[in-house]
Amino acid sequence: MGSAGGKLITTDNHVRVDHSNRTQPFTLSKRNKKIIRQTWKKISANKIENGVLVFFKLFQIIPDAKQYFTSVEFFNDMKDLIKDPLVRSHGLRFMKAIETMLEIEFDSNGCIFLFSAIGNRHCSYGIEADYLDYVPQAFRFMLTKALGNNYTDKIASVWDEILSHIIKAMQDKVREGTKLKEDKEEVARRISSAYLTDKKGEDCKSTTNGSEDSPNVM
Repeated sequence: MGSAGGKLITTDNHVRVDHSNRTQPFTLSKRNKKIIRQTWKKISANKIENGVLVFFKLFQIIPDAKQYFTSVEFFNDMKDLIKDPLVRSHGLRFMKAIETMLEIEFDSNGCIFLFSAIGNRHCSYGIEADYLDYVPQAFRFMLTKALGNNYTDKIASVWDEILSHIIKAMQDKVREGTKLKEDKEEVARRISSAYLTDKKGEDCKSTTNGSEDSPNVM
């Protein structure tokens, strides 16, 4: 089974994505593809609620992520959060993206393209790439709820593998976009600084010339 993309690091019961290298093409074994398809049937039976479960756990792990949902009234109860239309919409979009991954038969280039585009969109929201590290952990939480007694660590590890690749693709695009934005801001700052310096020099020169042209009054 090839695994040249992002890898998951588990420390202190936390699952995070290793983003030391850019996303590379990947392959999944037939066995793991089968596990994902079989469990997806159960998960997709309630896309919205399970999608919201992922966000519910994310908000618990990283409360700062709530800042991107300014219109949402946050409560500690999942029953309250699932009623919010914005969170429901995001949960459904997330699940549909996962579903698309299955529909294109886990095609590596297709998956990377899809989630890179999603990462690019998240960059426009100003989201921090590191927040995405915790999506696999939140997804595991959802798996425990959606699969119930059918949940196993093996199933979770299979999902971890594919999530590591797609989250890596998103993070690469977010970081790329953030760097581009910072570079543009730096260029703008330098241009502005150079303009102000030149303007100050011209003003000083104009003042000096004006003083020389003025008649001396004794």
